[in-house]
Amino acid sequence: MADLNIQKKEGPNIWPWILGALALIALVWVLIEATDGDDRIDEQIIADTTAELTTPVAPSAVEADVSGPVDEFVRFVRERPAEEGLGHSYTAGGIRRLSDALSAMVDRDDVGDVNMSAKRDTLRQRAARLEANPQSLEHSQVAHDAFTSAADLMAEMQAKRYPGLSNQVTGVREAAQGINPNGLLSNQTNEVQTFFERASASLQAMAQTTG
Repeated sequence: MADLNIQKKEGPNIWPWILGALALIALVWVLIEATDGDDRIDEQIIADTTAELTTPVAPSAVEADVSGPVDEFVRFVRERPAEEGLGHSYTAGGIRRLSDALSAMVDRDDVGDVNMSAKRDTLRQRAARLEANPQSLEHSQVAHDAFTSAADLMAEMQAKRYPGLSNQVTGVREAAQGINPNGLLSNQTNEVQTFFERASASLQAMAQTTG
């Protein structure tokens, strides 16, 4: 009897298919994670941008320094006593505050020079002279000179930085010249107040001009 050569028939090898399927699943998983990551990044960028747009911008230190002295002078002029015959101390206080406001404006706009610095120093010196001797007969002359120096300083600032404020600064100069250096300062209450009010209005306009 002849021997039969019987061989076991092997089935197809499925391991390559399994490995391929696992590799495909891994690739799909990586792509999904990458897409989710991009979405999260985009969402974070949008959130950050929205926060930047909605967060109020604090004023710079320079602007804050300007608003303080200018507001102080404006309040001083606005809250003047109602009665007539404002004292020399009021005029001196106004000149001193005006000098501080002008100094802040000059520093902010970087328009100062030696001449402007001298005018600022002169304003403070004349304010001190008004307060030093209340009985002096020279107060009208001192106030006239101080107002004129302030008007000159404002005119220099206007010419360098504020071309649209020419008329207002001219009004300040006219008010300064309205002080009679030969009369009693106590009799020129309205003239003193007019100067301060015009200077206050011009300074506010300058302070609001940042371009």
